[in-house]
Amino acid sequence: MPTGNYIRQNSVKTRLAAGLAANHVEGFLQWLRERQYTPLTVIERERLLACWTDWACEAGYAFETIRDAYKASYTLIGSGYRSRFRGDLHKDAVECAKLFIIYLETCKVLDSLPAPTEPALLVEFRHWALEQHGLAETTLGFYLHVIRLFVAYMGEDPTTYTAATIRAFVLERGQNVSQCRVKGIIVSTRSFLRFLVATKRCPSGLVHALPRSANWQLTSIPRFLPDAEIERIIDACDGEHRLRDRAIILLLARLGLRASEVARLTFDDLDWSQGHIRIHGKGRRLELLPLTQ
Repeated sequence: MPTGNYIRQNSVKTRLAAGLAANHVEGFLQWLRERQYTPLTVIERERLLACWTDWACEAGYAFETIRDAYKASYTLIGSGYRSRFRGDLHKDAVECAKLFIIYLETCKVLDSLPAPTEPALLVEFRHWALEQHGLAETTLGFYLHVIRLFVAYMGEDPTTYTAATIRAFVLERGQNVSQCRVKGIIVSTRSFLRFLVATKRCPSGLVHALPRSANWQLTSIPRFLPDAEIERIIDACDGEHRLRDRAIILLLARLGLRASEVARLTFDDLDWSQGHIRIHGKGRRLELLPLTQ
């Protein structure tokens, strides 16, 4: 029969009560619930916050320096830090800390920081991307995130950019991230370089300085729902209060629209007399599709 003394691992709530977020945990969890986070997600965010506050306290940070703690943890993860044990600092815990700080700013516990001034080069690129290429806000947001890092690395004078430094940026940012992320970094950087070429700020050859991203994967059959499952989902949207849900499912299933295309639809896009629907696709492209029965 086993004998001896055993120490029970501290619970999440006990760890949070001893950490720098102790006075604001319950308010944070309620804030998440009010924003329609599922119960399981709220529990997971609570656990992640405990992981982050454990690290912050161990590193010597207090509530008064919570932003400094977040910056330090973000930098640490970005440098390739690996969790040493279950409950140690990791990427998801740092993301939860960011959400916690947003909550504190929303509740006026922390003063909101003034928005950083965007370099004129990025302001001009944003206007160019929207007007000339019709990029969606979500796509442009990702591009700008990468380009801010690029400009911080390379400087704001495009005449000093070289093929070697451009490759060095991509190789550095491509460490410890997925192939899909690397591809996104390359696409974003290439778009910015094309803008610089179009506005005669750098030679056209620099666009070709970017390395190609290998993205090999085994070919597999695309995942899909059987017809019976689709019909079951459609039938579940019964009653007048579910008509909008039913219409969305039908547009996705019968016309094969993207979620973003469905989100942009208005009643003006429906032409009942001609029997077609106007779709706002990528790059502001308009398409007419027949209305199904």
